[in-house]
Amino acid sequence: MAEIKKRGSKWQYRVFYTDPDTGKQKSKSKSGFEKKSDAIAAARELEVDKEHGATISERDMTFADYYAQWIKDTKLGRYSYQTETWYKRVLKLVQEGFPGVPLAQINRRKYTKFLDDYAADHSKESVDKTNTFIRAMVRDAMSERIIFTDFTAGVRNNGNPGKREADKYLNENQLKKLTDVVEKHLSPTAITTYEILTAIYTGARYEEIAAITWDRIDWDHKQITLDRAYDYVQRSGFKSMKTPNSIRTIDVSPRLIRALSQLHTQQQKRYMQLGYRDKDGLLFRGQQLVVPSDGGANKKLKELEEQAGIPPNQRVTFHGLRHSHASYLLAHGVQISYISKRLGHANIALTLRVYSHLLEETYKEEAAKSSDILSQL
Repeated sequence: MAEIKKRGSKWQYRVFYTDPDTGKQKSKSKSGFEKKSDAIAAARELEVDKEHGATISERDMTFADYYAQWIKDTKLGRYSYQTETWYKRVLKLVQEGFPGVPLAQINRRKYTKFLDDYAADHSKESVDKTNTFIRAMVRDAMSERIIFTDFTAGVRNNGNPGKREADKYLNENQLKKLTDVVEKHLSPTAITTYEILTAIYTGARYEEIAAITWDRIDWDHKQITLDRAYDYVQRSGFKSMKTPNSIRTIDVSPRLIRALSQLHTQQQKRYMQLGYRDKDGLLFRGQQLVVPSDGGANKKLKELEEQAGIPPNQRVTFHGLRHSHASYLLAHGVQISYISKRLGHANIALTLRVYSHLLEETYKEEAAKSSDILSQL
């Protein structure tokens, strides 16, 4: 039973519970109630939660604190830099949207307002990602008996239509112009130009390209093996790939092989002059002998896109080169199953979902082709 006492002119309750970690009896109290009945009602609510197995010791943990602890324990260090950046971005949103508010006090009405406020000037894709991360946290909080209802259930996504990330790609003409410009500006003193060319011809992620070493290139068969990523943020070295399916060996254009061969020769000459030996054998070390950040690569890409005459509103980021690579292959009839493996997707369903907008035109062409073939029966 809860203990109800009057402290001065206010009422206070104290609820006793057993700490699940230590087995010792502890108590939780709250004061400041104007009426005794209010203190009794609040204590009864906590008692009911206790009977349902609630983790009483964490009932006052704020939404932001729980989310911060959740990503620290279950997310950070396990995903790509881009994904971890998103988890941290959502943390900042929660801190700003629910300052000091206990997780147990969040309901669907409050959460819907928070999501609608965010949706006012963000895309549907961004809103969906934010909600997905928070929903995963909520489900873990429910399994830990800190909360009992999913306040994210059934909320609507009122974000702006905008462009999905996969919709941001260069068309064939733009990609060809960019490739020509990049090849004209290749220079070991601007190593990001080589990274950009590699992205165009492989469709690989930035952290995969940054991790390529000379022993991963099969010069005779014109192939590159992508089997690890590189921590270009902390520069702590190699790390595992996003998924097991990300490990792959892909065929590449002779044009890329020639460019990389040229880089290899120039790099060896410079290293000999400097008396430097790269124990990792990385392809892409800048003038300071470190791997550039994706920010540096994006800055150079923006310059090259401008020189290629690509309008500002149609330019893409480094990751957009991955989508441009895939769209170019799809437009030329390359099978989606091969593209999925080439991109290192976890499964073909992911590829179909990401590039469904590009496949619609292919479906129309195949439908017309099927009709023509069947009409010949």
